[in-house]
Amino acid sequence: FLVDRVDDQLNAATDPVAAGLTRTAPRHGGEPAEDAIARLRKQHGLSLPDGSYAALVNGRGRVRREARFAFGQEAPRPEIPGELIRSPAPNAESTPTTTSAVSGETEYRLIAKPVGEGQTVVVAAPLAEVRATQRRLVLIAGVVSGLVIVAIGVAACWLTRRELRPL
Repeated sequence: FLVDRVDDQLNAATDPVAAGLTRTAPRHGGEPAEDAIARLRKQHGLSLPDGSYAALVNGRGRVRREARFAFGQEAPRPEIPGELIRSPAPNAESTPTTTSAVSGETEYRLIAKPVGEGQTVVVAAPLAEVRATQRRLVLIAGVVSGLVIVAIGVAACWLTRRELRPL
């Protein structure tokens, strides 16, 4: 469910991010890609998590423009799989994929969408919050399961002693 939610965020973000990265004549006096996308995030109500990444990539996999949404520290860039970039069909369905960062242990959920002229827009969101939530849920489920097993054991022991005492 959490990964599906990230996928929905990425799908919603691809068109505004593509508009921000492919704009040839910026309306706001040559604003950088990060500023253009930040403005588009605000206009369209996009909710990309901190550490997200966007790039405009040519057909050979070379990044032409990029924007990072890391506040406070420089987030690593995700590894962009070549098969997502090479000759994508113009109307092909964009399928999100999980990839690792170029450096570090960060995992990203990434979507690539062709935008014409042999270019592809790539939008990636880190899965750090998703993985932290999964670890927390596994811990809670383990503790609760352990407590239930102990409670059942205590109840079974008490019931067995009570019923076998007359014998």
